[in-house]
Amino acid sequence: YCTIILMRILISKYRYFFVSLLVLFGGVFLIYGIKLFSNADAGEDITISTNTTWASGTYTYQDITITNNAILTLSGTYTDNTDGIGVTINARNVTVETGSFISATATGYAGCAGPGAGTSGDLVGRGGSYGGRGGQSLTDLTYGSALNPSNLGSGGCAYQSDAAKSGKGGGAINIIASGQVSVAGSIVANGSNGLAKTGGYSTGGGSGGTININTTSITGAGTISANGGNGYNNGGVGGGGRISIFYSSGSLDSMTISASKGITGTVTSATDGTVFPYNTITHDLTLKSSLILKPAEGIDADGNIDSSGNYYFNDLSVTNNATLTLYGYYTTNSDGVGVNLNLSGDLSVASGSTITADGRGYAAQTGSGKGSVINVWGGTGGGYGGTGGTVQWP
Repeated sequence: YCTIILMRILISKYRYFFVSLLVLFGGVFLIYGIKLFSNADAGEDITISTNTTWASGTYTYQDITITNNAILTLSGTYTDNTDGIGVTINARNVTVETGSFISATATGYAGCAGPGAGTSGDLVGRGGSYGGRGGQSLTDLTYGSALNPSNLGSGGCAYQSDAAKSGKGGGAINIIASGQVSVAGSIVANGSNGLAKTGGYSTGGGSGGTININTTSITGAGTISANGGNGYNNGGVGGGGRISIFYSSGSLDSMTISASKGITGTVTSATDGTVFPYNTITHDLTLKSSLILKPAEGIDADGNIDSSGNYYFNDLSVTNNATLTLYGYYTTNSDGVGVNLNLSGDLSVASGSTITADGRGYAAQTGSGKGSVINVWGGTGGGYGGTGGTVQWP
């Protein structure tokens, strides 16, 4: 007798496994097959008509429908400030009907936690950062990808580091749909507000989280948001989260899409997050919300994400008072690089909208043409295309 076992594991984009065993036993072939799904059978449809919560992880279905004003809450989980994960949904079609929600609001990092967590000091609670900076933040703690975001949002912080009163970050929603995503209701991953604290001390809002949609078609007139939470009693607002939508047909024109900083509280230093709406067929990018592009990312002429710092588009339109900010990066005084925009079509910047790289070059006293200190009265200005000015004696 001779026994031979062959095992094959196929991993599809729907995250399930098929294992086949071929056994030769005494001249007789025996074939066994086992299907192992991460959460659900890929052939199943599911309709959610009552409030439901899914734990963090991956869920695979055919058609998913959220109806009857139901809320599908998607949880996040983490063990430290760097390993947070949310929920990935693999499906053919995802439909969110009017009045219904897919929500990851406040399911990100807790108060005073996360890579961009707010801090406490001087009777101040600061807002959490993610795609945008939190209010009253002392440094730029933004993190993650604008093109392919996956992170949880960070919590704000209250005076005396009271996490229970601090705003929580938004969670992470990743939707991969081979057919259509229809949004008549809402898909949200907002940060929560800072809460009232005994003594009237300020508390910071949590940052917005992640919404990452990759689909063939998208339709609807609903809401997609990853907004920061509000601060309490002059606490810093949460910074905006990150939204990325890759689609080949349909329209986003009738939707309300935002990754805004919080509204109520201290907005000093706070910034909106990022929204990247990319058509994979036309390769057009139309911005109605703010976006930051960095040299550490890029997108090639075929729509593939890379790390080249080169961004290839057909038409690029900046409208609705949006701002496209282009960052620079350097490690020495001579290796600084910026972002390259490569357009095969038209560039349009509407009235009130901006493309800017202001303040995104070398920092103070760095760069090939850096200024220098002359005396107690001051120093010289930096030079590039022109020579920097020299201090004047009093």
